[in-house]
Amino acid sequence: MKFCGQCGARLGAVCPSCGSDNPPEHKFCGQCGALLDRPGLQDSVSPAPFTPKPVAAPDRGAMGALPGEMKQVTVLFCD
Repeated sequence: MKFCGQCGARLGAVCPSCGSDNPPEHKFCGQCGALLDRPGLQDSVSPAPFTPKPVAAPDRGAMGALPGEMKQVTVLFCD
């Protein structure tokens, strides 16, 4: 593919330093190592923010203490 199916922007990048063509997945030029600047592609793709679903706490009144819930722990702090 040479063009984006969403916005029509040209895929791939021409290096601003040496002018060589680079594949769309490259962030740096394969010829000289310069950073490939593609401002149009970053603006067209925005990931949806992740929001975790709330988890209901178990009803402890009906069950009492859960087995294995209480454990003795020894903690040592070193400075």
